[in-house]
Amino acid sequence: LLGVNRQNLINDRFRRFVAKEDLKNWDRHFISVLRSVDKQTSDLQLIKKDGSRFYARVESMRIDREKKDPVIRIAISDVTDNKRAEEQLRYDALILGEVDDAIITTKNDDCFTITNWNPGAEKVYGWKKEEVLGRGRVILDNEYPGRDRKEVLLKILKTGVYEGEVVQSRKDGTRIVIDSRLIARRDKIGKITDWIAI
Repeated sequence: LLGVNRQNLINDRFRRFVAKEDLKNWDRHFISVLRSVDKQTSDLQLIKKDGSRFYARVESMRIDREKKDPVIRIAISDVTDNKRAEEQLRYDALILGEVDDAIITTKNDDCFTITNWNPGAEKVYGWKKEEVLGRGRVILDNEYPGRDRKEVLLKILKTGVYEGEVVQSRKDGTRIVIDSRLIARRDKIGKITDWIAI
């Protein structure tokens, strides 16, 4: 699963295979295992030797040993397909306009080409869907209050997530403040394919 030979795993830290955004979840999982004799289960993104990612279900149990330190046994299952299916269901619900929030999806290309624009986005920004599909997301002219735009974009591309205020343009040119959440969608090898902005 990790793409590393057994001899190279011995005495290594499992934590280094955990995706940065899931390190806190792993730390909580590990502490829970140390404190309990019950099996602990968490879903984490793990990183293979080649840098690709997969969703893993990690089941861990502490094994106490007489006159020795306890050991922890961990079973790892690849649940990527299940996670992708769950993400697709959530994505489809958003695309079908089942929420009142503005939902925008873009390709992960040079200009972040808009691929979907739900009814909520029409109300917030004033553009009709047919006016924006195929155009670059630059029409919204994002600014990040109190933050350097270049630094924010680099961080977004690295982590695949952004949560916070964004100043954007409406069709009539007025500037509005949006409490935004941006989420990357990835393919099976972990490459970002497109973005969902809520």
